[in-house]
Amino acid sequence: MLAVRSPAALASVFAVAVFKSRLIVLDFMGFRSAPLVLRHALVAWSLGLAFAALGKLLVS
Repeated sequence: MLAVRSPAALASVFAVAVFKSRLIVLDFMGFRSAPLVLRHALVAWSLGLAFAALGKLLVS
């Protein structure tokens, strides 16, 4: 298994993961017609988790 520890590679993987989670929340879970605050909160939650994971990887 190839392990890449460059910050650019990690950031790109997490950017794709956040985009995919946004699609899942809005389309698959059916929150596209939900109130704006709820949609932003769900997307912010996945973005926060991605930043936490990226921070943990960069610190260790």
